[in-house]
Amino acid sequence: MQLNHDDIREFKEIYRQEFGEELSDVDAERRARQVMTFYETILRIFVNRYPSEIPAGEPPVLDPFQPISKVENESGDVSPLP
Repeated sequence: MQLNHDDIREFKEIYRQEFGEELSDVDAERRARQVMTFYETILRIFVNRYPSEIPAGEPPVLDPFQPISKVENESGDVSPLP
């Protein structure tokens, strides 16, 4: 995924609001890419563990406002979230 100047500026503003620290464009782009890589990794794990949750023929996209519907307990069983 490409980050344009507006994306970097938006990330800098969110970061400043959350952490009270100003980032340079270089640092903001680096940290934004780290966040994207983290979420891509989580998405890959989710798709591999719960393929039935992804509708056939559609790209795997998680709604950031919708919680993941199932969790794995210590014994490896999958159950719905309460």
